[in-house]
Amino acid sequence: MARRAPADPAAVVFHRRTRVEWVLMLAAVIVLTTLVVRFNGFERADLAVLDFAVANMPEALRGGPGIARVPMLVRWLATLVPVTLAALAVWMLTPRDALVAVAVLVAALVGGSIMLMGSLQLWFAPSAAVFGCLLVYPIWSWRRQEAALRFLSEELARLVREPGLPGVPARVDHSLDGRMQAVYDMTSRLRDMRRFLSDGLESLPEATVICDLDGGILVANRRAVALVPAVLRGINDLPQPPSAAGMGGDAYADIYGGLGRPGLPDVIETLFPVPGPGLAYWDALCGALDADAPVTSSSDSHGVELATEDDRRYLLHGAPLHGETGRPAGVIVTLVDITAVRRAERQREQTLHFLSHDMRSPQASILALIDLQSRPERALPQAELLGRIGEHAHRTLALADDFIRLAQAESQSLPFADADLTALVLDATDEMWALAKSRGIELRLDLDGDGVSLRAVPALLVRAIANLVSNAIKFSPDGAPVTVGLRKLGPYMAIEVTDQGPGIAPEAQARLFRPFSRVHAPSTDAPSGSGLGLVFVKTVAERHGGRVMLRSAPGEGATFSIWLPLRYRAG
Repeated sequence: MARRAPADPAAVVFHRRTRVEWVLMLAAVIVLTTLVVRFNGFERADLAVLDFAVANMPEALRGGPGIARVPMLVRWLATLVPVTLAALAVWMLTPRDALVAVAVLVAALVGGSIMLMGSLQLWFAPSAAVFGCLLVYPIWSWRRQEAALRFLSEELARLVREPGLPGVPARVDHSLDGRMQAVYDMTSRLRDMRRFLSDGLESLPEATVICDLDGGILVANRRAVALVPAVLRGINDLPQPPSAAGMGGDAYADIYGGLGRPGLPDVIETLFPVPGPGLAYWDALCGALDADAPVTSSSDSHGVELATEDDRRYLLHGAPLHGETGRPAGVIVTLVDITAVRRAERQREQTLHFLSHDMRSPQASILALIDLQSRPERALPQAELLGRIGEHAHRTLALADDFIRLAQAESQSLPFADADLTALVLDATDEMWALAKSRGIELRLDLDGDGVSLRAVPALLVRAIANLVSNAIKFSPDGAPVTVGLRKLGPYMAIEVTDQGPGIAPEAQARLFRPFSRVHAPSTDAPSGSGLGLVFVKTVAERHGGRVMLRSAPGEGATFSIWLPLRYRAG
């Protein structure tokens, strides 16, 4: 069952005062009509009607027994009932319809009196009833105009007291036209304020909807519509619900072809594959609105977290919107996208694992070697000791360098400048020449982009290319070549590094660019690494508006490519 918002106290007082004035008016008119009947106030008018009725009486009836008056009870009923009907007409009908109704009653009274005289020779004096009916309309019109003036004045005063609304002129003409003009000016300001609030709702950074107390969505901003277009498309163009438009439930259903206005539960069930927690939160919110209590859920008093099919995370949060009486009149509900927050939390956990394990492990090994060296019977030769300590220290330094470079690549501001892409590729391969030489590996260059210049951060891009070349050297067998290429692919320049290594299985390729991820088993002889090198490459490529591509299969080597757009203007 639909829940109705509490009535406005001002409206209740206005309608109550109107009913009282109508009762007083009816009583006054009945008293005046009774006095007219009692003292024959319009005797001449009645005689004129009687003369007209007799003159038009058929000849056969003129010689009858004579004219008789209607019984007293009938006379009073025929007088007071039309007056009461006229009073009901002016109260319940529009002024034009009420005027027509009063005219019909007057005509019926006069016509009925003449017909009664002509057919039954019974005389009913209609002037008192006609007087009462004609008196009702001007009196109620006067009271209606006074009520309209009073209503306009009170509403204008209420609007002036509304916080956040522009004021009205201090002096207002107290005529009907003057007060109507003042209210028109204020309603124009209210329309401006509504547009201001509507634009504010549209500019909110999160998907936001406003619902009535039954969950029917009244307004949704464009982010909410884009989130669930199948449910919310065109929602802002729909007419207002019955409570706002004054329609009955059947008329409201006819507007939507028998279907109700889309509700928040429809949004929750459409967007989230597991809608249970969201629906439970909405039920708790509705219960809190009924009890005027704080909103709580089973997991979080500030909302509930839900996940979409593609694992995007949203925080569903609702808050009541109160009317002038202080009671809830609606609900504003937001869907806050916290995917980035949850991703950052996972990265923080990975970073803590990195610091607690990968960074501490070499230091612990160094301390163990020092402790071992303090025991003469188990001491290592000095050359072997220094070699092992140097190996662990270089490993720690490499981990720290990778971590710092990744943090630099993810920083908010980067110093972009015009750079020659061919020169950057040559600088990166020159850095890896000594490592390749030590393995007997030939670095082959296949450059097809002389003179190509683009906006880049040279230091980061050189390090990214060097990381790919270094990985290719590490995973290639001794004496196998590594090819570094540069070529144009449509609107992109592609930097390709190809090795002759063991290759990468398709199921393992998806994990390559995750922080601290390694695809080779720890027990193999594969080179060790921090798991940050390819993450750094991916981050640098994306900060330059590009992407990283991989072609590989087990036993067929691998080709890593950095695609950079030629027209990208960063910084």
